[in-house]
Amino acid sequence: MERSDENPRHVLLEFDSGILDGVPDVPAELLRTVPFIVGGENDTELRNIEKGRCPVCTSQLGEETAVFVGMEGIIWVVCRPLCLDDQVVMGYLNQLATDIVQTVQFRGNESNGEVE
Repeated sequence: MERSDENPRHVLLEFDSGILDGVPDVPAELLRTVPFIVGGENDTELRNIEKGRCPVCTSQLGEETAVFVGMEGIIWVVCRPLCLDDQVVMGYLNQLATDIVQTVQFRGNESNGEVE
């Protein structure tokens, strides 16, 4: 993993020989040459990708690998569409849990029908 000197949010992954053999040519070339856009703590996911593994399920990247590219670089990669679906559902459930906690906390601040 090599961080860009120009932009610390860009990371170019270094793949060992043969790691991306099962990945079609275009996604494999993107993974080798386009930097990832990083934000927050996602080093574990990047290490998995660098080992040729899906960051969601840790399966080997292969024929169905999908690479999502934005204006500045690679945003995300998954081994198959099902992992993308799982990621969307996990994001929805996480947001739902946050909303529930905020609602309960708001109700906990009520006293005699008046909000503090």
